[in-house]
Amino acid sequence: MTAANQEAQARRAAAKKEAMAGQAVGVMIAAGLEPLEPYPGRGTPWRCRCKRCDREVRPTYGTVKGGGGCLYCGREAGAAKRRIDADYAAGVMRTAGLEPLEAFPSDRSPWRCRCLARGHEVAPHFGTVQAAVKKGGGDAVGCRLCAAIERGARQKAGMAAKAEAVMRKHGWTPLVPYPGALEPWPSLCGVCGQERRPTFAKIQDRGQDRCAPCSKQAVSTRWLAEESGRAVEDLIRYGWEPLGDYPGVHKGWKALHLACGQIRFPRLAEVRAGEVCCSACNGSVRISDEEAEEFMRSAHFKPLEPYPGSQVPWLCQCLRCGNTVKPRFTTVRKGAGCLACSKVVAAATRRANFSLQAEAEMRAVGLEPLEPCPGTLARWKSRHVACGRVVFPVHHLAKYGRGVCRQCSGSPLVEPHQAVARLTVLGFKALEPYPGRLQAVWRMQCITCDTVVTKALQGAGGCRRCRPFGTNHALPALVYVLHHPRWGAVKVGITNMGTTRLADHRRDGWLVIRTQYFELGADAYDVEQAVLYRLRNEMGVPPFLDAGHMRHGGATETADDDLVSPLKLWDLVCQARDEIDSEAA
Repeated sequence: MTAANQEAQARRAAAKKEAMAGQAVGVMIAAGLEPLEPYPGRGTPWRCRCKRCDREVRPTYGTVKGGGGCLYCGREAGAAKRRIDADYAAGVMRTAGLEPLEAFPSDRSPWRCRCLARGHEVAPHFGTVQAAVKKGGGDAVGCRLCAAIERGARQKAGMAAKAEAVMRKHGWTPLVPYPGALEPWPSLCGVCGQERRPTFAKIQDRGQDRCAPCSKQAVSTRWLAEESGRAVEDLIRYGWEPLGDYPGVHKGWKALHLACGQIRFPRLAEVRAGEVCCSACNGSVRISDEEAEEFMRSAHFKPLEPYPGSQVPWLCQCLRCGNTVKPRFTTVRKGAGCLACSKVVAAATRRANFSLQAEAEMRAVGLEPLEPCPGTLARWKSRHVACGRVVFPVHHLAKYGRGVCRQCSGSPLVEPHQAVARLTVLGFKALEPYPGRLQAVWRMQCITCDTVVTKALQGAGGCRRCRPFGTNHALPALVYVLHHPRWGAVKVGITNMGTTRLADHRRDGWLVIRTQYFELGADAYDVEQAVLYRLRNEMGVPPFLDAGHMRHGGATETADDDLVSPLKLWDLVCQARDEIDSEAA
């Protein structure tokens, strides 16, 4: 393309744009807008001034050409078009049964009115009421409360008719209007004609066509008809001839005993059990009162009232235990005795069986008991067969092979000079001779702070008052007892006041049972150690949880709640404090 052609094309484009700009200015002026800048383009906002409201606006040429104009003037025109006459609005509200109590606010604002039907005050929107009136009425016209009441009445009337139809379909005759689905509805049963009080919900859901007595009677009749044939066969097979209709398995049935020719009333359940229900054949002739009393005395019972009958409880005194009991004569004749005596005998039998089982378990791990079993948690004097030493293991641990003989388990005895040397390494000096066992408590004094403590050398650490971690023994502290229901564990521990120790345990599922305050952490520590010593050494209760369960430590202070309940553990805390207080006094 040559330069001349390009120049000619540019002139044509400029002329076209100029013509379009002139046309756009004419359109804007015709729409009442005066342009304040040259034509920017069809879709670009064009700064103009409205000749009607004298405001500066920025419409696009395309919007104005399509029928638009000044935004502000358009809003005012729309509002004027939508403006509703107050008298017209009041007439619409009165048509809907409402009397206005204030001037008309707007079609979208609540309008305080009084319901002409019931006189209460409401505040509906005019637009909502007008739309409902134009539709020709309905539940939403006028007062909502009145509409709801009318709607509920229509629904209830329809439900009542439907309910009565359902009742008559199932054979019931209602005597009163429909009271509700779950309320008793007096009606006549279609089978027996008696007045009953079923609920409509049961009749509709279950389809009951008769009352409960009629249903039971129908089931009983049907069952008797099915069972009667088998019952007759069973009675004949056991040597009886029925003389009447089958009454039931637990009722007397008139029949002829073929063995003796006597008419009796046996029960089919007893006949099927193999009992001889003929008194002439089983020797069960009624005995006299004197014979009954003599028999009771022979069974170690002293009657305290006249013989009431074989099946009636008889007030007597047991000649073995002295308790007042009420056995039946037939029960005693079958071999039964005093209930209290039988419990004592059963307990003695259980103890004897447990002792035999415990001795067998002790011998299975190489221990020969030297005394009767004192209990599963008490120390039991025994002889270790392997080394011949007399030991005092706990049955609960020994039966699993734990704590059988310390000397044979690889824990040699510690000599006194070795114990004193170990004590010096821990920072203590002895205040009394070495007791001879690592588990025995030993009175000692801290070399640094002169604190006197009493504890066992086994598992002992440094002075708790001097060490920079753990519970501070010079500050107030708490002794606490915790319980974890899901793990089945209990725990005793101590913590200083103001720490997050208990809150940390609560987040792990522990429940705080009780706490006890101490002025000094040293006193709380003594109580805790006394409780742990009693648990581990006297009761033989081992630690229950491991370190994996206890994120914040303290696994060695736990126990199984089957062996020690939370309240029992708290009793041990209270006993330890009382003992320590009495020693200090």
